[in-house]
This record gives sequence, structure tokens and C-alpha cells, in this order.
Amino acid sequence: MGVSTSGVESRYDFGELAAAIKVKAEGLRVDPLILRWAGGRVEVEGDMAWDLSVPHASVRAEDLSFAQIMALVGSTPGAWVEFLGDAEITLSGTLSPLLLTGPFEVMGKDLVVAAGPTRLPSSTVLLDIPQARLAGDLDLHANGVHLDARELVAGDTRGEVDAWLGWVGSAPLGLDVNLYAADLSTFAPLGDVNLQGRGLIKGTIEGSYSDPDILGELDIANFACLGVPWADHFTSAISTTDLIHVDLTDFAALRRETTSRGNLRLGFQEEMTLETQVLVQDGQLYDLMSMFLDVPQITGRADLTLSLAGPLYGLEGESRVALRDVDIYGERFPEGRAKGAMREGRFTLDHLLLTRARGAESLLARGSVGAGWLMNMELVADGLRLETLNNLDGDGLIGRLDADIGIGGTLFSPEPRGRVTLHDAKAAGGFIADARVDVRTADEVMSFAGGMLDGTAKVSGRVGLFNGQRWRAAFELYDLPIDRYIVLGGYGEPARLSFTGRGEATGALGLDEPLNLVVNSGPGDLSFTWDRHALTASDAWSLKMERGEARTEGLRLVGEQTDLSLSASRSEGGSALIAGGGRFDLGLIELFTGETLRAEGVGELRLALNRVGERFDGALDVTVEEATLRTDAFPHPV
Repeated sequence: MGVSTSGVESRYDFGELAAAIKVKAEGLRVDPLILRWAGGRVEVEGDMAWDLSVPHASVRAEDLSFAQIMALVGSTPGAWVEFLGDAEITLSGTLSPLLLTGPFEVMGKDLVVAAGPTRLPSSTVLLDIPQARLAGDLDLHANGVHLDARELVAGDTRGEVDAWLGWVGSAPLGLDVNLYAADLSTFAPLGDVNLQGRGLIKGTIEGSYSDPDILGELDIANFACLGVPWADHFTSAISTTDLIHVDLTDFAALRRETTSRGNLRLGFQEEMTLETQVLVQDGQLYDLMSMFLDVPQITGRADLTLSLAGPLYGLEGESRVALRDVDIYGERFPEGRAKGAMREGRFTLDHLLLTRARGAESLLARGSVGAGWLMNMELVADGLRLETLNNLDGDGLIGRLDADIGIGGTLFSPEPRGRVTLHDAKAAGGFIADARVDVRTADEVMSFAGGMLDGTAKVSGRVGLFNGQRWRAAFELYDLPIDRYIVLGGYGEPARLSFTGRGEATGALGLDEPLNLVVNSGPGDLSFTWDRHALTASDAWSLKMERGEARTEGLRLVGEQTDLSLSASRSEGGSALIAGGGRFDLGLIELFTGETLRAEGVGELRLALNRVGERFDGALDVTVEEATLRTDAFPHPV
């Protein structure tokens, strides 16, 4: 079949054709014409007048190969786009000159866009879209077709296209694309980068079918790639001149309050390649970390530079970070720095160093992240002092705290393991023996266990690394010598106070919520001795702290001439009450007075002491009978 356009005749092979044609006074009736063509079937019904006008025609097509159509009409023998299409078209117009117009609908399946002719197995598949729909109006000319497609649907992507698809010539392609509701997951595999996000993609495609030029822009919300949520809002110019390389120029990736800027080039050949330069100025550390780990208790400011190039899983490059005002679970470090390098797809962190106290206290992380985000890191705490910890009030606590932690797992789910040690510690002037706690991690839960206080205390528990960092700790105390850690007084020989008990504490790291604590002790597990005096807890008793409130229950101290019951409580607002009473040996007064006041006898005590803020009030009632008080001056019976 031949068609003449501007004096140039183009011939097309339409293959096997069968037609039923009726001759009528006004022209010809085709009912139907069936054509086996481009791998599929075309059926045409309609009327043609003797003047070659077409008052009406309908076309139905099934399983037409787009690549075969392009080859048959002479546009390109090796199209880089292929799909099987079903079409319904209603036309009217003239055959000479050829101009037919009308509405159309095309259903495409197995849409493939490749970095080369789709018929070649060596061509890398860029896009593989199971189904797509295009509908609108068309104008069919002798040298091409114009599509005004106001409906484009591919997966969850919606848009519109204004296109010119030419049959002949070196540059027959021209499209204006507006994907006003683009879903990036539609555009796969694209090197298996797993694009995610929704928004706007618009641009133009011009040139030949085998070598088009693409220029456009992106405006995407919740942009993710390679399983990493890079940005809440991503904008960029996009272009390609060969379909093998795609350039994202002057991109801006906003995550929470931090913007990353740079350029990115993606290469789609046998192996996907990437080249990028990224700059972050005065960014939030949490915003950057939260791409991988959601730990809001780590904050700070960061300046970052990053450059990478090479195959996607064999990248080379380096990064540098300057850190300021870093806060890690309440511990503050005013400055820090980090340096890392990528070699053959393996990231090596040369150092991430945080310092304070003019460098005397530091946290150092170093190690590597390999394929599959697998981590092999080390975290070392050096020179941290109890007296300078931001999470402690001091109260006489001094000592050195060290940590040596290995971190395995993945960047998305790290698994710390190692030990934390306490050296040369003192409390209220009393020496605290060195302590060690070992940690390990499984299923995003870190377990810890250790001994301290010369073996009189054992602790174990677990803390969730994510989802609020909730923790639980159990402890056991065995004849813990409390008098070593707090000042009890005592003249002559020192007073001794020991405690045995078990307890459990719960809480959440970095959250403003009160500690929950339960301590249980059995009969005889609390003992006090001094001089000739010995007191023990005669009954089981407990200490409970919950939702900011605290109270003791069942505390009774019994000795030869002493039988005291005491209780203490504190409200969530901070007010406190100490109450109790009973019989007591007056000789216990000498614990505080020494030889300046000696006492013998028995007294009765009634106590109710309140504290609200800094104000104390209450009542203390002491009754004595047949008691003797002695000073250096005289004995005095009462």
C-alpha cells in the first residue's frame, strides 16, 4: 500500500488482509476488514464516499506489538519501547489527504522500556509495567499521529500526554508528559533501586525513537530509594539524552528540618551506576540519622559533604561531617567530627569522635558497613566521669566510666555487644568497688548483666533499642554494706548497716516519665549494729515507686530494747511524710552525740514529719521513764 505526502511516497506492508466490501451509490461499505498485522489482529468497519471522505469508521485491535508497528511503518527497526496493545478507535475524515480524527482508548500490557532495542536480550530493562491505559482524541496523518490523551493510567500513576508519533523522518517523536499523580513504585525495576514516593513528574520527550532527549522536573513527597526514606519532600530537574544515563540536577531533599542539596547521575547498563555530590549545611543530626534509625534521644547539628561514584554495589567515595551540640540520651558533647570512605561498596568509618571537657572525655565510633547494610562497628567511651555526667546530680559520686562496645547487625537494626566498666568510684566519701556490666543484643532488644559492689549486688535486664527504648532491670543485693557508701555517724566503733533484698525497676530512656521501682526484703535482711546495739527488720517489708509516688510498707526494726515501726511516702508533687513510733533504746542517741551525752533507759517515740517543698513541719513526741542522761559534768536521772 502506498501513501503520498508532499510528493514523497511511503509504502507500508500490512500483511494478511481479508475484507467484505459492499458497493453502494454513495460509496463503499467495509463490513468488516480483518487484518493480521504487527503480531495481532485489526478489525475495521466503516463507510468511504467516492470522494475518499470517511463519514464514520471504527477500529478494534488486539495484541498489537508497538515495536513491530514502529518497524513496519519505517520509524525504527529496533524500538527501545515495547508493549502489546488493545485499541478501540472511532474515526472520521478524509483519506486524501489523509486526516482522520476521533476518540481512542488503548490498553497496554507488559510495557517495557529498555536501554537499547527491546528485541536484544542484552538491552537492560529500565521499566517493566504490567498494565497501562491511554485515552483521549487522535488525529491520524500520513506522516504520523497526534494524541491528545487526557487519561493516562499506569499502576497507581495518573496523568496526561500530548504526543506526536511520526512514521517517517529522523526525529518523529515529540511528547509533553504531565504525571500529576505519579507513584514512583510504578517505575520499576530501574536497577532494582525500589523507588517510593508520590507527586508530580512532568517534562518533554523529543527526538528519535532510538535516541530521545528527555527534560523535565520532579516534585515528590515521601521519597525513598533502596529501602531508605531519603526525603519528606524531593525536588529536582531531570534529563537524559541517551536513555542510558539519567541526571537529577540541583536536587533538594528536605527531611524534617534538614535539606540536602546536590546532583545525581544514574547509569542503566549491564550494571547500574551512580555518581553524586551531596551537601548539608547546619542540618539536624536526628533528621539524618532517622533515615536509618529512629532514635529521637540523639540530637545535634551537622555539616556534611558526600561524594560517591561507581557501580551501585561497588561505590567509591568519601564523606566528612562536622558536629555541634550533640546530645545522646541527655549526655551533651559540644563538638565532634566524622570521616568515612566508600571502597568497592563497603563503607569504612575512619572515626566519629565526640568530645567534651577539653577533650578529656570522649566517645569514639569506628568500623564498617558492608553489603546488605551489615555493620561491624566499635564504640569506645574513654575518660567519662561520674561527677560530670549530665544525667547524674553528683551528690558526692565520683569515678571513671569506660565502655567498649562492638556493634553488629545492620544499619537499620544494630546489635550492640560488649562491656561497661566503673573504676575508682566513690560515693559520699566511701569507696565503691569496681563494677562491670556486659551487654548483648538480639531481635532489637539489648540485654545486660553484671556484678558490682564487691559481689554484693547483681543486676540484669533488657532495654528495647527502638519504639521508646523501654527498659526493665532486676537486681539482687546480698548483705550489701550500705555504711560503706553513706555516712551513718557513730562514735567509737563505726556503725554498720547491711541490706539483702530483690527488686525490679522499669522505665524508658530519654523520656520524661518517672521511674517505677519495687524492692522486697525478708525478715532479718536489714540489720544495723553499733557498739552494743543490734537492730534487724523483724518482718518482710518493701519499697515501691510508681507514677512519681513512693512508699514503704511493713518496715519494723527490733532490738533488745527497741521495737520501732516506720513508714515513709512521697507524692507525685514532691511532698513527703515520715511517720511511725514505738519503743527505743535511749543508748542509740550516743550514735550521734558520743561521750558528750550518754543515755540509758527506754523511750517511747511518736513521729509525724511532713515536707512540702523546702518547708518542714510535723510533730515529734518522746516519752522516757527511768532514764539516765550523763555528761562530763554530772549524771542526771530523769
